[in-house]
Amino acid sequence: MIKQKVECFSLHNNRGEVLLDRDLTRYRSETEGGFQTFGPVVAYSWCFDGEPQGLSDPDSRLSIKVLPDESGFIAFEQELHPDNCLLLDGHGREVRRLAVPMKLLGHDVSDTVERWFRSIDGPYADPATGQAGKFGVSAWVESVGEIYLELDFRSGEFLWWKPIRF
Repeated sequence: MIKQKVECFSLHNNRGEVLLDRDLTRYRSETEGGFQTFGPVVAYSWCFDGEPQGLSDPDSRLSIKVLPDESGFIAFEQELHPDNCLLLDGHGREVRRLAVPMKLLGHDVSDTVERWFRSIDGPYADPATGQAGKFGVSAWVESVGEIYLELDFRSGEFLWWKPIRF
């Protein structure tokens, strides 16, 4: 059996431009005042298992990235709430909604504090073992600050966390 994977993941902006996600850091669009950014992104397109796929986001409420094994996506909703991170399958359908794992942070952090995910981050080293992480996300937690959470994206389980110090 051939492994299904996401290919040609592209971003579509509100000016009708289409760009492969891997080329985003090289994007430059000249305007009268200089350069402008690519966004806002209002749609995404890709191929999965050889079939064209797409996702419309007219209000630009999502930020979507391909998972490291190209089996699907991780998405972050722009609204700031505790479960604003989603794992999507290769067709763009929600598989799991992730919440900032307060129990993992320890007994002194209340479930009522403000918290939300920010983006893909790291990977960082596990503070307990020193071993390099593989894939993770950053989150903001009131009274704790910015943190990194190592994520097993296949199971949706957070394995460990560490504070991010700037």
